[in-house]
Amino acid sequence: MTGESLGAALEDVARLRIAVFRTWPYLYDGDLAYEREYLQTYRDSADAILVGAFDG
Repeated sequence: MTGESLGAALEDVARLRIAVFRTWPYLYDGDLAYEREYLQTYRDSADAILVGAFDG
């Protein structure tokens, strides 16, 4: 994904990061606002792409 679809998908990535890092061994109590800011670098990059692998 690139462009506008990348921005929309990064919202899902932010939620996924919070869910995954909540469990052992990370025990991260994530914050959606922080994740949005963290992922902003990728959203703003003209060369950014997002590749997803889905099972099931």
